[in-house]
Amino acid sequence: MIRRIGFAPLLIIIVGMALTLRVLGLNWDLGTHLHPDERFMVWVTTDMKWPGSIGAYFNTAISPLNPYNTNRDSFVYGTFPSFLVKAIAGVFDKDVYGELHLVGRAVSAFFDTGTVVLTALIGRRFWSERVGLLAALFLAFTPLMLQTAYYFTVDSFATFFVVAAFWFAVRSWDRHSIAWMAVAGVMVGLAGASKPNALLCIVFLALPALELVRTSGWRALIPTVRDRVYPAVAAGVVGGLFAFSTFRIAQPYAFVGPHWWSVGLNQQWLDDLAFWRTVQTGLVDMKPSVQWFDRTPVLYIMQNLVLWGMGVALGISAMAGLGVLVWRLLHSTTWPDWFMLGMAGWSIGNIVLYGTGIAQNQRYLMQIYPFLAVFAAAALIEVADRWRRWHLGRILLGMVTLYTIVYGLAFTSIFVRPITRIEATEWIFENVPAGSMISNEYWDDPLPLPLAGYDRGLYPTMTLDLYGDESADNSKVTTLVGQLAQIDYVVLSSNRIIDSVARQPERYPVADRFYEMLLSGELGFEPVQEFTRGPAIFGLEWNDLSAEESLLVYDHPQVRIFKKTDSFSAQHVYDELNVAWGSGGLHYIPGDPAPDQMLLSDTDIATSVQHGSWSDQFGSGVIQRYPLVFWWLAIQAIGLVSWPLTWRLFGHLPDAGAMLAKAVGLLATVAITLTLVSYTSALFTRSTILVALLILGLVSAGCTRRHTSRFIGDIRTRWQVFLIGEAFFTLAFTLIAMMRGWQRIAPDAELAQFTSVMRSSSLPPLDLWFSGGILHTYWVALLPWVSVGRLLGIEPVAAFGLTIATVVALTAALVGSTVSLLTRSRLALLAPIIVVAASGTGFTEGLAPQWLQGDVPLSMLAMLPLIAMLLLTLIGRRDHLRWPLLATALALGAIVAGAEWGIIVGAGLLFVGLMLPALQERIDTDPWWPVVRRSFARAWLWQRLVWPSGIPLFPPTPRRIAIWSHHISGLWIHW
Repeated sequence: MIRRIGFAPLLIIIVGMALTLRVLGLNWDLGTHLHPDERFMVWVTTDMKWPGSIGAYFNTAISPLNPYNTNRDSFVYGTFPSFLVKAIAGVFDKDVYGELHLVGRAVSAFFDTGTVVLTALIGRRFWSERVGLLAALFLAFTPLMLQTAYYFTVDSFATFFVVAAFWFAVRSWDRHSIAWMAVAGVMVGLAGASKPNALLCIVFLALPALELVRTSGWRALIPTVRDRVYPAVAAGVVGGLFAFSTFRIAQPYAFVGPHWWSVGLNQQWLDDLAFWRTVQTGLVDMKPSVQWFDRTPVLYIMQNLVLWGMGVALGISAMAGLGVLVWRLLHSTTWPDWFMLGMAGWSIGNIVLYGTGIAQNQRYLMQIYPFLAVFAAAALIEVADRWRRWHLGRILLGMVTLYTIVYGLAFTSIFVRPITRIEATEWIFENVPAGSMISNEYWDDPLPLPLAGYDRGLYPTMTLDLYGDESADNSKVTTLVGQLAQIDYVVLSSNRIIDSVARQPERYPVADRFYEMLLSGELGFEPVQEFTRGPAIFGLEWNDLSAEESLLVYDHPQVRIFKKTDSFSAQHVYDELNVAWGSGGLHYIPGDPAPDQMLLSDTDIATSVQHGSWSDQFGSGVIQRYPLVFWWLAIQAIGLVSWPLTWRLFGHLPDAGAMLAKAVGLLATVAITLTLVSYTSALFTRSTILVALLILGLVSAGCTRRHTSRFIGDIRTRWQVFLIGEAFFTLAFTLIAMMRGWQRIAPDAELAQFTSVMRSSSLPPLDLWFSGGILHTYWVALLPWVSVGRLLGIEPVAAFGLTIATVVALTAALVGSTVSLLTRSRLALLAPIIVVAASGTGFTEGLAPQWLQGDVPLSMLAMLPLIAMLLLTLIGRRDHLRWPLLATALALGAIVAGAEWGIIVGAGLLFVGLMLPALQERIDTDPWWPVVRRSFARAWLWQRLVWPSGIPLFPPTPRRIAIWSHHISGLWIHW
């Protein structure tokens, strides 16, 4: 069909449908401004005034466009959407509070439709025309995209510019064009000027340069005049400059001013961003944050994405498509396309970034929805092409597409039918006697709404502060009962407060009991009307009351109305609420753990008493007399158990994954042990750890089934490499263990935590004081080493010292054996020494001096094996990688062990190491250095031959200008 009709006509049809769906029912709330963020945007935008000059525009202190100059203490949105909508509204004479929001919604719908177009282009570029059109169709009917397009907020703007930045970076690569990179930079700037955190998309500007390195090597970054390669460095610089300049113009009040060249950042803006970042962590007590309390990281945001943000069919397809893409990228025999890595990394990065914060708002993921739609379309079309038997693949494709379209249409119906709050308002005017006292909830929109043709003043209202503090005294109970005595109707305008306080019942015992009594009728109010409306079409309606708040309460909340009955008794209500209050609610903010997460259960306490004695866990046999030997044997045994697994995964490495097996074995054993303790009745004991090792051994054995001969063959052919690694490991382990033995063991917080974990038979472990609480530190990082200690029954002090020795030894073995194999030089012995002993700020504050003082933080050392593992995964067989890999090892060691200057030292080492192969090749083939040297020498002489007045000794004649131009162009070309 695509060949007959063509890609462009079909895309136009999809775009037409997308735009139509987004502008139907534009005034869906009849001017009542029910979206709080939109309401705030309209307030600020209408209060803004155009400055009288360009100078005033950039003068942050006096500009009437500056949101902070419109009596607003906070404005963390981008200013570009407000500027654009205000300008358009002014053209149509709509720059007033009651009409500007409609202009903003129309512009938002336009940008969201533009995102549909970009999605089609990306799908076609990286897969096929079918994928591009299907992805555009999916995005056109995606519920979250539809919903956000109906609001004048910044999300649709930011999403468009983020996707556009990626697309134009791709165009720059395809066309070898600096101009397209400039456009990409403009898109990055506008993305940040729409939503500050969207500035992260600046990473897209680096993708063409990385792709050039992948396809042509590092040398291509310094092309000669004869080369015909993408000008990556110049394009990156131009893109960055355009991004900054655009952000400077479109978000001028992020800077202090007063001139356009004044690029110092505005401290008020920075403080504003910092405050709201703190709010996002839950460390500031904000009412909207209560809803996020105790949500499962990542899983909650993913659940809402699949169920409601995209719809079940498309959501599952998108996750499957992303999973398949990541699997293929990881298992690629060559370094994968950087643009594919960029799409996958951007999607996963956003999920992790916003899924691990306290506020897991679905609209924060809008910037990955276009890419997810492409992944879903690609996966479904591939399945349709492969599963041809009984047309199963095509049936699956058709079902997902049909469900997505139907659900998208059903969701759009919300905005073309009267919304629940308007229906409830009309019901109140028609059924509630005038003069009746109606309640509303603090932090929610009160009913009745101010609708045209109705007199809202007929109904006095009273606000119930269910979010009020309950920790000091029972004044909240007294106030609430007094209000209920005067109220005739209790109205729940949405489930915002009732669902939130239920998440912190220890903090809001009175509010929680109030809602319980209200719903059961015990309060003395009976339900008289309920308004619930979900996405609906063809008589089919979706119940989405379990969706997160922002997907529900703005445009189709559940509204419930309760009428007072004769059974209401103020004394009874007071008694019940006062009993619920007890001695006061426990005041804790959303960022704090719940009370039941801070204490051990009665079962865990009993278990600790029964199994936690020192003599039961740490004996006095031969293992305790020779802990060094048996610890070393235990690490070797764990490595042998997991070696077949790492051989299958990393068999291409020089040692076939032998050294990596120790680290993988420790981590896998801990993962299995933690799973057994968390989801079964198993305790954290020696027997559970042995079971975990047995399970790991079975998995490992399964990896070599049918490959035993190859495994044995690799051992026979690579035994010298294995011996080198083991020699490094054993030598480093012995030396560091002896060094720790010479040191005085002083009381240490980490040692205390280590002891607590070793003493505990349950997880989370006992706290430091064994007082019935649990340990609230990053104790999971200690589990690999604690498990070895528990397995052997070694006392914590000895196990702690051996842990440090093992971490350092493992790092030394991985780095030393790897670098020696790559460089074929005895100087490789310096690599592990520098990485684990001497790297630091100026090589004076590294690990070695701290070891000598007995002050090595275990948290620092715990990172070293992971860094070495990362290094091993980068290893190839090509000889020219030896310098980059050596530089990577040194740089990572400097970063981890080097305090504040470690990053700078590491970045410098890494840059030099990565450039050495390219520079060496240039020296061998092209005498570029003499040209550079002469150019710099002439520039220095010219600077010296200048009068103090600034007049040169030799006037710039046309001939001299031509000579200078020749030198400058020669310098540019050769660099």
